[in-house]
Amino acid sequence: MGLIGDFALTEQEKTAIASYLTSRRSAPGTLEETLTALESVYALRDLDIHGKNHLKRLLARWYQELGNTDKATQYRQAALEEIRDMLAGAESGAINEYQHLQYLYLAAAYSHTLEQPAQSQAYHIAFEQLVSGIKQPDNLDFADYLSEILQDISKMPRNGELLLPLQD
Repeated sequence: MGLIGDFALTEQEKTAIASYLTSRRSAPGTLEETLTALESVYALRDLDIHGKNHLKRLLARWYQELGNTDKATQYRQAALEEIRDMLAGAESGAINEYQHLQYLYLAAAYSHTLEQPAQSQAYHIAFEQLVSGIKQPDNLDFADYLSEILQDISKMPRNGELLLPLQD
């Protein structure tokens, strides 16, 4: 049980996960049971901050899909705190330009939906400033893509959900 492309496990992680999976009485049956099992498996992993953050964002998305907005919001708040920490290290080179773009976009979106409009606007401005000085040509298409979808953030409800309203 794991995320697509996540195959680099240490022997210690493999042993711990095998033990956990052996102790389970049955395979998860529902999406919520699968998410709970996924949380348990990844708690046994030694992920870096980017991997942990990615997992929180995925779990937030799937708990929202299940209608568990409280849990989705908790995961988004936790992810946003980590993103803020990573952005604080951007000047020292702790994250690369691609990650910097991604995390500024996410910080703007999450701040908006978590009812922090001033922070969302600040991240939006920081994003635009970064885009205007892109150093890596390979990041230009990604920056353009994020710039385009960043415009939709204002259409998202401020209730913890990351959904755009349906168009008539």
